[in-house]
Amino acid sequence: MPLVQTKLHVPHLRPELVHRRRLTDHLVSGHTHKLVLITAPAGFGKTTLATSWLTLQNKAVAWVSLDESDNDPLRFLWYVISALNQRASDVCVPSPSNSPTAPLHSHTAAPAAGR
Repeated sequence: MPLVQTKLHVPHLRPELVHRRRLTDHLVSGHTHKLVLITAPAGFGKTTLATSWLTLQNKAVAWVSLDESDNDPLRFLWYVISALNQRASDVCVPSPSNSPTAPLHSHTAAPAAGR
């Protein structure tokens, strides 16, 4: 079950984008939260809003785009870990089989010598 790598990248903004300043400002003002959840029906601009907001941030971001085929806890977890690993490679390391169905192992970096 290979992962679709394009689901792990922030989408590009379209040039004809209508900026929704009030919503973007609301997200910027809540930047102290560790997790932001944007909910709305399909086609209401969630991805565009999130992408607009992220262009204003100076932070590393882990992005996962999901669809109906990702409605499996193990597959979802594999995508989240893969997205996090793109930002910090020592978050989690997959087992040697490198498969989404293989168990995941937590990984902590060993302290440097002399510390």
